[in-house]
Amino acid sequence: MDKLTLFNTKKIKDRFLKKVDLSETHTKCHIWLASKNKTGHGMFSVMGKTIPASRYSFMMYKGEVADHEVVTQTCFNPSCVNPEHLELSDKRRSVSYTHLRAHETREERVWR
Repeated sequence: MDKLTLFNTKKIKDRFLKKVDLSETHTKCHIWLASKNKTGHGMFSVMGKTIPASRYSFMMYKGEVADHEVVTQTCFNPSCVNPEHLELSDKRRSVSYTHLRAHETREERVWR
């Protein structure tokens, strides 16, 4: 059985979804409510390993993520796990996006 199949058991999916707020109507972000790292990205423990919540969401709805790939939020909200806002990226591209966003003013950001 592969990693994706193991991660996608009903019990794990249900536990994940209990930690998500789907009520955001303006941005359509699905906000991760449980533990977050220092940059505000959701973290989810599954099968004894802690992974980014966005990575698990991507795997649950869209499929496998290679070890060299990262999951980024197109909405730039680090707490968002909406699969429609997630895309695969390489680490270099992800870092350059983060750098660009760091120069925006607080009012220009849409995350909470």
